[in-house]
Amino acid sequence: MRSAYIIGLIGTNASGKTYAADYIVRTYGGVHITFSDYLARALEAMNMEKSKQNMIKMSIAIRKEFGEEALSRAVAHDVERMEEQLMLVDGIRRTGDLERFKTMKRFRLVGIDADPKIRFTRMRGRREKSDDRNTAWEEFLEKENAPTEITIPEVMKQADYRIDNNGTTKELEQKIDGILADLGIQKYS
Repeated sequence: MRSAYIIGLIGTNASGKTYAADYIVRTYGGVHITFSDYLARALEAMNMEKSKQNMIKMSIAIRKEFGEEALSRAVAHDVERMEEQLMLVDGIRRTGDLERFKTMKRFRLVGIDADPKIRFTRMRGRREKSDDRNTAWEEFLEKENAPTEITIPEVMKQADYRIDNNGTTKELEQKIDGILADLGIQKYS
């Protein structure tokens, strides 16, 4: 595993992180790990709805009770045990999260962002969280200031690569291909 690349994905809500990760796994291989998977499993264990609001509450509760880096500790532990040659870690949000992964050999952080109106439209069209389709613009903007979201722009400044995702999926894929080529990661044959 030591020769593996670990690509951390950071970005605002509905910026294209999940699409980017899915494209990379489909085109280059690897595995996609998300911080929200850990939150979703906790909510599922308690028979609670996996809404964005519940995930925010769960994240706050876990970090309050077990420390700011509790989630990154769990994700990093799993990543360190994996044998994959390419791992995508989606959901880095805080400096503490980033610091834990920066100690790993061949870790690179990729920041993805898009205009808020574009992100809002994308979010309304997806089914990632149970409340995505019914979210109003004002509520979307309010969630941008949730404790789990406000640190993203500052941490994103530390990204090794930045992607402006205001265009088409084809343009996003081309930008991703450029980054992975720069890292020497090849597509499936």
